[in-house]
Amino acid sequence: MKALSNAFFGRMKTGARNCASLRGIAPEVFGIERESDVEHQIAIVDNLIARGFRAIAIAPADSRKLFPVCKKALDKGVIVINIDNPFRKATLAEHGISIPFVGSDNVRG
Repeated sequence: MKALSNAFFGRMKTGARNCASLRGIAPEVFGIERESDVEHQIAIVDNLIARGFRAIAIAPADSRKLFPVCKKALDKGVIVINIDNPFRKATLAEHGISIPFVGSDNVRG
């Protein structure tokens, strides 16, 4: 997730844990200190891939910079779900992939 110090993402973390616990899942939630710490978020995703995670839900701090590591996850068979800040549709189409997005439309309202 983006900065867990942000109240919005703190609530998202709590909601994810609550929902997962109802399904008998124990999620691990990772976040960066500042929304500008994109390199750390990339390193977190790389680490999750290396650890063999089967699924990653990500609110990318920078969807353009996080796309390559998320594509790497997909290429390794990891399920990727995009939340809050969508990847560019043109980028997804260019690479012939689909990453589901969950979030609001900040343009249309």
